[in-house]
Amino acid sequence: MLVTPTRQAPLGMALSLERRLALLRLAEACDGFIFEDDYDGEFRFRDRPLAALKALDQGDRVIYAGTFSKVLFPALRLAYLVLPQALVSPFVAAWSSTSRHAPVLNQSILYDFMAEGHFARHIRRMRKSYASRLETLDAAARAYWPGILQLMPHDAGLDVAAIACDWELDDIALSAGATNAGLEIMPLSPWFAKKSKRQPGVVLGFAAVPENEIRKGAQLLGRLLRELKRGR
Repeated sequence: MLVTPTRQAPLGMALSLERRLALLRLAEACDGFIFEDDYDGEFRFRDRPLAALKALDQGDRVIYAGTFSKVLFPALRLAYLVLPQALVSPFVAAWSSTSRHAPVLNQSILYDFMAEGHFARHIRRMRKSYASRLETLDAAARAYWPGILQLMPHDAGLDVAAIACDWELDDIALSAGATNAGLEIMPLSPWFAKKSKRQPGVVLGFAAVPENEIRKGAQLLGRLLRELKRGR
């Protein structure tokens, strides 16, 4: 099973403790493994960070995966796995025959960066910065899209989904129009498996955008939304 218990994409919900424990019981019952992708676990803005599923794993059934691409930068090209003991030897054998090793110098520098406490301080600083940008987006949404788009509950992550209050909204056309206007957003409806249950909306990134640009982008999106409604 491949799961993202800290934050589901794209709606952002976290997996409840009850369902986490049920997954672990299922993995033990079927002699299987769970691959936990903790892709946004460091950036939780309300309350304390959630414990990983791996932290609850008493039966050694969880493969925990993380990367430094988002918390530092993608060009670092470093990721990591925390493996069940039974998978260490098979994984090392497979890795050595199929892939090149990550740069040793990069690993050494990152080790020093973490050991000296810089990484923890960096995470705290970025969490504070991203939280401020998210608050700016939240305020802009209330100012520019009232009754049109509603932000989903957003406690973590680097993007947030906004659900259309009007189920007739064509979010694919909206996304195309936004791209033409220089605004990058993602339509929400294609994420739904069943067409009959698709709900229109958009996914909005905020972490890499300065607060003044967030306000400008939200204002532009509001104008595009009103134009789309008038032209329907």
